[in-house]
Amino acid sequence: MIKTPFVAHPPSILVVHADADMAAACKTAGASMGIPVRRAPTVEAASSIVRDTRPYVIAYDASFAAEVVAVVDKLAAEVDAGVVPLQGGEPQDALTARLREACEGAEKRRK
Repeated sequence: MIKTPFVAHPPSILVVHADADMAAACKTAGASMGIPVRRAPTVEAASSIVRDTRPYVIAYDASFAAEVVAVVDKLAAEVDAGVVPLQGGEPQDALTARLREACEGAEKRRK
């Protein structure tokens, strides 16, 4: 009998279609928590990353159109990820706290 090994996905944050400043702020927040941050230029690119890596959080530019936000929400629901809309100019401490809270929530849902 062949046993399928349990595959645990390490915590990560996926940033979708965000400008360089937003992505850098997320990377700073991730580094302070010891969580790697990946970046996807589009929602389409994010789809395969989400399925392959099961990130704890999907962060996206809050200026997305409603139909794109719906796709991000659906992707997050498929892997029990938190969703964090990004707003330019948010203080680093506030962003880090929001990402941390979303990561903790995802971790609890996956246990």
